Amino acid sequence: MKNVTYISVELEDKGRPKERPPKTSWKTELIKKGLVSLQYVSPKKTADIIWHHFTKPGKVAFSENQNQLIERAEMGEMSYKGDRIVTYRWGSKGQKVLLAHGWRSKMADFRKLIEAYLAMGFVVEGVDARAHGRSEGKHTSIPEYRDILKKYMVKNGPYHTVVGYSMGGIAAGIVLSEISKEIQPKILFLLAAPPYVQFFFEQVISDIGCTEAVYDAFVRRVELEYHQPIEYFDLRTKIEELHGIEKFFIYCEDDEMIPFKQGRELYDIHENKHFVQARGFGHYKILSHDEIIRYVINHSKSEVEELASS
Repeated sequence: MKNVTYISVELEDKGRPKERPPKTSWKTELIKKGLVSLQYVSPKKTADIIWHHFTKPGKVAFSENQNQLIERAEMGEMSYKGDRIVTYRWGSKGQKVLLAHGWRSKMADFRKLIEAYLAMGFVVEGVDARAHGRSEGKHTSIPEYRDILKKYMVKNGPYHTVVGYSMGGIAAGIVLSEISKEIQPKILFLLAAPPYVQFFFEQVISDIGCTEAVYDAFVRRVELEYHQPIEYFDLRTKIEELHGIEKFFIYCEDDEMIPFKQGRELYDIHENKHFVQARGFGHYKILSHDEIIRYVINHSKSEVEELASS
């Protein structure tokens, strides 16, 4: 198949990195049971409680290698809704790369990719989203991450390459669809990124066992909070806005978080694109495995070399 690369590995451990907070707890399970009853009394109140917990990622830990990486960074800060947002920059000269991390993740989770980019002479930048990594806050959402990335990118861009993983992928894609063509990057890599937010909303409401009335109340709450319909946050509708960017969609067949078919759907409808059909990585290891990193670095480097020779 044209523009499709197949990468398969055999990994014994595809599980959640130990530095990340658990997805659930006894407290969360008790809340879920209470919501199943509350939904019949007040769908709106139920939706408000779900949103409160849904937008609270919890703080992640840092490994020793990640702490050492951060010590080498030029760190800065910006403000968002009264919270301090931490920014990072590695390297001083070369083509610039912007990284956008995932939910319950942080910039340091890109450690292996950052080191690979630096070894090839790139400058790497990024931010810890609100309530993530070393940034302040307890709650956040994709629209907020979009706001933060956009503010940072407009101030510090343009960038040659943008890499977005999971939640950071959809947030970065929305940003690129909003900024002018003059400051859009040459390349966008999307790793295990959800194409649209409805998927998350439907999943969380279904997992709790709530009705469509709660889902509708949940959607209305989000739209009132951010003054945009949830349909806006959908990369399937940004074909024209992202047309001039060379796009690389990297999705794993056995991703337990983002269905593989969503990645293929995104690839099928966009133009100027490539697809990596991965197997054996799951959702988390796709971010740090040598095979994926080599693919990303090689295609970033080839584009830089082509730009330099033109």
